Amino acid sequence: MLGTDVIAAETKGLEYLNKISTSEPGAFFIGKTGSVVFRDRDDLQSATNTVFSASQIPFSNIAVEFGIEEMMNSVVVKWTGGTVALTDAASIEKYGVFETTYQTLLPSAANATSFAQFQLGIYAEPTYRVDQITTLLHALPLVKQQEVLNLELGDVVLVKWTPNNIGAEITQAVSIDKIEFAGVTKEERAVTFSM
Repeated sequence: MLGTDVIAAETKGLEYLNKISTSEPGAFFIGKTGSVVFRDRDDLQSATNTVFSASQIPFSNIAVEFGIEEMMNSVVVKWTGGTVALTDAASIEKYGVFETTYQTLLPSAANATSFAQFQLGIYAEPTYRVDQITTLLHALPLVKQQEVLNLELGDVVLVKWTPNNIGAEITQAVSIDKIEFAGVTKEERAVTFSM
């Protein structure tokens, strides 16, 4: 929940929208119908029924990251009336301090604390993170093709895979940040989702 803010006369629109985006890690975009869409972080936690896996909607390529690149275990949130700082002591003991500061429009310490807890809950530990998947649209049954084509930015899907085909299958809920369509050949079409 964002508070009210006085916008200076010379404030650039994109700069201000980025500040809103930082304050509420949701998704703000132009939807398929041409309408402006905003989905807050709570909405982005509700998965669709779409599952990308070998047995449901197969993908031809997957890009996965593992490491500390996105990790944070010390979060400072500047809100309209002050600053909140939270840490994950266990993560700091294991990996050292990875601090991130957010300048937000949040209206209260409670909102800032909730935001910091949300970020720590996701990023305090290194983990596999799906970065991108590609599926071959032409290879899918029509009902699955329609399911893929109905996906929108901000939709949450499940991706199931086994790293290097060794060990247990990993299931991860991911939010779609980008959708690309490409013609492989005249008859073949690929859809790539970036998360």
